[in-house]
Amino acid sequence: MKDKDQSDESKIKIALKYSNDIIATLREPFLVLDKNLRVISTNQAFYTTFEVKELDTIGRLLPDLGNRQWNIPALLVLLKEILPEKKVVKDYEVEHKFEQIGERAMILNACQLRVPKKIAATIAAIAKEEEEEEEEEELILLAIEDITERKQQQQQAEDTLRASEAKYRLLVENLPQKIFMKDRNLVYVSCNDNYARDLKIGAEEIKGKTDYDFHPKELAEKYRADDNRIMEKGEIEAIEEKYIQDRKEYFVHTVKTPLKDARGNVTGVVGIFWDITERKMMETRLEEQKRFLETVLESLTYPFYVVNVHDYTIKMANFAAGFGDLPKGSTCYALTHKRDNPCTEEHICPLREVVRTKKPVRTEHIHYDKDGKARYVEVHGDPIFDSEGNVVQMIESTIDITERKKIEEKLSRADREWRSTFDSMPAMISIHDKGGTIMTANAAFVTAFGNDTGAVIGKNYYELVRGTSQAHKASLHTRCIESRQTVREEYFEPRLGIYLTVSVSPILNEAGEVIATVQFAEDISPRKEMEEEAAKRLYELEVFYKSSIGREERILELKKRVIELEELLNKR
Repeated sequence: MKDKDQSDESKIKIALKYSNDIIATLREPFLVLDKNLRVISTNQAFYTTFEVKELDTIGRLLPDLGNRQWNIPALLVLLKEILPEKKVVKDYEVEHKFEQIGERAMILNACQLRVPKKIAATIAAIAKEEEEEEEEEELILLAIEDITERKQQQQQAEDTLRASEAKYRLLVENLPQKIFMKDRNLVYVSCNDNYARDLKIGAEEIKGKTDYDFHPKELAEKYRADDNRIMEKGEIEAIEEKYIQDRKEYFVHTVKTPLKDARGNVTGVVGIFWDITERKMMETRLEEQKRFLETVLESLTYPFYVVNVHDYTIKMANFAAGFGDLPKGSTCYALTHKRDNPCTEEHICPLREVVRTKKPVRTEHIHYDKDGKARYVEVHGDPIFDSEGNVVQMIESTIDITERKKIEEKLSRADREWRSTFDSMPAMISIHDKGGTIMTANAAFVTAFGNDTGAVIGKNYYELVRGTSQAHKASLHTRCIESRQTVREEYFEPRLGIYLTVSVSPILNEAGEVIATVQFAEDISPRKEMEEEAAKRLYELEVFYKSSIGREERILELKKRVIELEELLNKR
């Protein structure tokens, strides 16, 4: 009997080792718990994901793990309340903030099963040799899938979708074409303003209406027949048809597209149309207009190429690339760079980078179009691997950024021009943050207070000028921030030995809060000297006048002095 038990235990251990080996290869963290929620087994993925050690895990209660980080109410509800009733729980989502790894979102899959105590004891590595009784014990298998990154990506995707929808709506409302959408019963769902204006309604009023509400019966039935045919076939159609506006008949080119849900079921139809009356009246231009439309539609996509990494030959190029049917053996460097050899080190070759890193690459190049014109493009290179993981081809897509580059150059030039103008102004100008730190200053300010930009920028204005690190409550800077208005004052600056007129104006953010101030200081010493001279002359005149009362012979002298004084004041 003992030999049989030992043989059974050996078989159990072999089977469990096989099971543990399988569990160990799982990417997701996996736990085996007893009915008291004590950890009796786990895999390496659990230790790696949650940054814990085996010594601190095996044999401990789940809620006590990691300084009680696993004392998660939602998890305990699953294991203690939901699982005993259902035995199997799938896709139970839990979010929790861990001390080591931060906020995580997890999908839990749990299963409760009963196994002989010998198996349970063997799993826990605490079996007793004298134990003969074949009783059963409850175990809990808990698989944990970390979906944090997936949820973040989902949130990013949703944010991107919302932004895309907003851009789409903005585009639709600004297109010159008329656009509408109908449901499966051919009832209008929405339209753009351009279409609504034709119907003499607001765009929001079209919901719930049908073609019978706007068009003659015969024309309305024709529109509905077209819509039904397109929804039945599930294919896009371009139609040239009559259109009535203000009781006048026009010809329009309409593109109708069946709307489909995620399962591919047709849920409605969307149409976009524009006036082609003039084109219909001039049939000779029909083919030209058709080619133009196809060109416009095709140009909406980004150019892309599939390039062989071994010889740089282009295996595929879309029509948007703009080079038509390429001769066999055409290379990427000959086509887009007009070169006889691949890009040099000074011009990063995306293909070589993709081969070297085996990762997507993004860079900026100057490409030449079919007419030989240089264009700035943003190049995206993505690797194509063979079955052995070697990069064999690269997908190259390009985005024309010529206009962006021109704008950047204009901004750079404008910045240089602004700086040149800023530095050429004779007044001392500086910009300070709320704490008084000098963020920037013109040449006149730097020369006056430091003779070196490094000795001024980043310094506290009051420490630099007054020898104190904080602005006085009555200072212009403080008064400007408190009042959010420009304040001015004239005073003698002892450090420079000159009189200044200083104005300090606030810089406000979108919320109307002061984030910085601009100080404009101008030397008024010559004016002050002239004012003092004028005051002195006035005093002399007053004295002279008093002494000359009744003395006709001094009147001429007095007039002369007055004329001199007026000339002096005019010089101001």
